[in-house]
Amino acid sequence: MTGELIRASKTTAVRYERQRPGELVHMDVKKLCRIPGGGGWRAHGRDKIARPPKAGRGFDYVHSLVDDHSRLAYSEILPEEKGHGKVERLNRTLQTEWAYRQPFTSDTERATALAPWIENYNTQRRHSALGGLPPISRLLPT
Repeated sequence: MTGELIRASKTTAVRYERQRPGELVHMDVKKLCRIPGGGGWRAHGRDKIARPPKAGRGFDYVHSLVDDHSRLAYSEILPEEKGHGKVERLNRTLQTEWAYRQPFTSDTERATALAPWIENYNTQRRHSALGGLPPISRLLPT
């Protein structure tokens, strides 16, 4: 009522950070409207361009990952929101070789089994796409 600007507090309740790079990676997908040929209103100004209908232009999707510890980021623009190929294959393998391979008696028991399974997947399990080698074989020694 007074016209005074009120700002929200920027205090974060609880901050956390993993201790090692690669321990936790955050992933998100952002939907972006495609730019019309020749540029849109942001390039030419709102008053300089006729507004073509948005229908049919479609969207691109920015898939981004950020390492929790280092904040190292990776982004890639893809034409679809859903993941493709390698990650979908990993999801199928997770289901058949980890989540449903044996009967678990609780969610906690299954969750506890995930880290050892991923460790085996990355360091021991042979991958036909890698000539029978595990993924760790593709990394350079540090």
